Amino acid sequence: MPDSSNLSFLLQLLQYPGLIARLTLSTSYGLAIELGSDGPVAVSLCSSAAPAASSAAAAPSSGGRPGRLGYRYHVEPDYQTSFLWYATGWPGNPDDQHNVEEQVLEERYPAAFCRAWDAWVGRYTRGFEANECHHGSGAEPLPDKSERLAWELEGLLLAAWLALQPDVDQVTLPDYDLKTSYVVDKAGAGETVERFWNDLRHRYQL
Repeated sequence: MPDSSNLSFLLQLLQYPGLIARLTLSTSYGLAIELGSDGPVAVSLCSSAAPAASSAAAAPSSGGRPGRLGYRYHVEPDYQTSFLWYATGWPGNPDDQHNVEEQVLEERYPAAFCRAWDAWVGRYTRGFEANECHHGSGAEPLPDKSERLAWELEGLLLAAWLALQPDVDQVTLPDYDLKTSYVVDKAGAGETVERFWNDLRHRYQL
């Protein structure tokens, strides 16, 4: 099965949704995506993937959050940050923290996910710097349409994996172009992924 680092199959399905009847893809960090032309998108954790350590949910570094609540994260690309933030006002999150530091991610989640997340952040950061956005150029960090589409799709898959972890309640991704947000949680992850993909097709006229 193709790794998520090569999104060609998923991008083809965005452009040609009737290309196959049904296909299951898996990522290197343990997310399975089942999609095709004959039914709704389904996402799940691969059975062979090691779950996030349950001890991390109760660790002192969690800021003493109640055990019955999971974290709520907010994905926000912001230069020189991890791009992952705690949702403001959620009682399951630490009161005195905002950006989720890289070290914290490494403590909570498997190395395969952290590598994929770091690579995703790195692709945007390199484009941001190459186009001198950090000097106020106002340019698009990822001006190539295909590159931007692949980067957005990968971000969705990473958020979906994160939302399915036992210590997470939900993950929100904003879309400022469409003036909307995508809330990924365990109950409706597949529906959110499908909505996101349909919106990508519309925005990029695929």
